[in-house]
Amino acid sequence: MKTIDRISRARAALITGAPFFATLALSMDVHNADNLTATMATDGKSLFYNAAFVDQISDAELRGVIIHEVLHVALCHHTRRGNRDAKLWNVACDYVVNSIVRKLGFALPDGALFDSRWDGDTIESEAVYSALNNTTPDPDGDESGDGQDESGDGDGDGDGQDGDADGDGDADGDGDGDGQDGNGDGQDGDADGDGQDVGGGAPGQFGDVLDAAPSHDKDALKAAEMDARTRVISAAQIAAAQGKADAFTESMLGKARQTPRDLFAVLANFCDESLRTSPSMARPNRRMIPHGVYMPSQMSDGMSRLGVVLDVSGSVFAYQDKLATFLDALNNARDVSAPDLTDVVQCDTAIRDRQEFEEFESVSVDLKGGGGTDMQPALDELAKVSPAAIIVFTDCEFWDAPTDPGVPVIWARWGNGNAPDFGELIDV
Repeated sequence: MKTIDRISRARAALITGAPFFATLALSMDVHNADNLTATMATDGKSLFYNAAFVDQISDAELRGVIIHEVLHVALCHHTRRGNRDAKLWNVACDYVVNSIVRKLGFALPDGALFDSRWDGDTIESEAVYSALNNTTPDPDGDESGDGQDESGDGDGDGDGQDGDADGDGDADGDGDGDGQDGNGDGQDGDADGDGQDVGGGAPGQFGDVLDAAPSHDKDALKAAEMDARTRVISAAQIAAAQGKADAFTESMLGKARQTPRDLFAVLANFCDESLRTSPSMARPNRRMIPHGVYMPSQMSDGMSRLGVVLDVSGSVFAYQDKLATFLDALNNARDVSAPDLTDVVQCDTAIRDRQEFEEFESVSVDLKGGGGTDMQPALDELAKVSPAAIIVFTDCEFWDAPTDPGVPVIWARWGNGNAPDFGELIDV
């Protein structure tokens, strides 16, 4: 069987048993990249593989490595490195990810990095990196000399994760193999040992995480994080539709929606709660269709409309970067909550433009206006179509305070004005 076919089959095999991971895996393009990675790697958008590595591992281990890569993306490891050493950052992230994979009961190739000190559910990769950086001058080695503790018994019921990577019960090592007791020749800090030295990484490491963008490109990194969080939310909703939203999936959903509290998280929560949607196969998830997979998308319980007001007073033309940030967050939030229609009204002291966008259309605008600031005409106009909720992008420098329209409102403020005494406030 061709290598790419094995990867396709492995991703498909996750659909029924692990739809959360399947959805995330299927959202990434797959590319052969023998010159980029010695095992597998991801930059958040694509899944790269080395054919020789994939061909030598079992089907169960391949599924585990795919989940390993998916978790790098779900945890935004591809956007969080900053100026840290890339090699050591990979190692730190692998400790966290492998702990989660093992707890969930999936197999990993022999020699996978584990350490009982670092539980993926309770520690961040930055903390692991700091610990490694303080004790290990070279990420290729294990300065402590005591190897990696893999004696845990896991709590999953999957592919033989009872304390070993392949279910054969020998992962605790006996001093002469490639186990995780620190005495094996691939896990004792010897970079020339028989452990897998992936992309210049540590022995026993596989599955590189590549930066989504250079560390200085904050906008690109933020966009990549937002994209990853949007996909996590969609994947969790699909898992819930199949009745397989376990505690881990729920925790990932919570992190994607609430941590940190930023514009996308707030808008996604607001839309999801206000529009009263639920998973349905009546309209398949559009992210999955290009991959030949049909999964449920969110659909409103009735006709749902989202109202959006854009403050196009004179000052907004000097802050179009804020508008671009807002529209990116809005479109990603719409991707999650899937309103049937989104009404966008541009207003200064009067309505300057009105557009209607269907579910699959991205909101984009040509600014019109340039006068003062009075949002009441726009709120009155939207009241005619009874939206489920209204989002207002404004500097809050109102000439006259607007009145409560009687539906949930969020003020996405980009200036220093005072928000009205109703609705929720988030600064752009």
